[in-house]
Amino acid sequence: MKEKLEKIKALALDAEGTEEGIAALLLYQRLLEKSEYDDSDIGQDSNEVVRLEVYSAGRISQGIKGLASVIPQHFRCITYLERHPGEMKIMYAGHPDDVNLAIETFNTALMVIIENVNRKRKNEQMSKSSVSSYYHGFSFGLDMAFKEQEESGSLSIIITTPPEVNAIAQNFKIHKYDASIDDPVLFMKGELDGKDFLKRKRLNE
Repeated sequence: MKEKLEKIKALALDAEGTEEGIAALLLYQRLLEKSEYDDSDIGQDSNEVVRLEVYSAGRISQGIKGLASVIPQHFRCITYLERHPGEMKIMYAGHPDDVNLAIETFNTALMVIIENVNRKRKNEQMSKSSVSSYYHGFSFGLDMAFKEQEESGSLSIIITTPPEVNAIAQNFKIHKYDASIDDPVLFMKGELDGKDFLKRKRLNE
């Protein structure tokens, strides 16, 4: 079993940022929970928690905050905001492998959203509220897609945030997702695109 876990974890790291990498990491987490081993036995200190910056700007839109808030829970992480003079930062906290994969997923999802919005703007005018609705729809759809896969067992995992990660949440204000629907049509389009995101062959395409 240990050799199998090592191979799956190695595959998850080698394929980081891809659909295969996500599936491998989630399968690894499930098998690890059922095994007699801890993550530290497979090569990583199971108690190590890192806090990494996901996104920063002078002002962060609600659409980006929404996207950032729905992803980490599916990778055993938490998210919170740091406020500095003239700058806001979105942070993820969790085990190193989990945080890195969550950040990679966020960056790729944001890239897809921006590409889709720019493509739509070539054919039609979009107000700020319409763009925000698309962002929120995408985040909502992505969240639903993750939950459906987790519940159906297609990714074979029950997500449980480690207690050492939850413990640090007491020191921060955790950002929670609240969908905004100013433009129902674009929200629904975003929802469909968000659900389709996990079906892409590679997350960085």
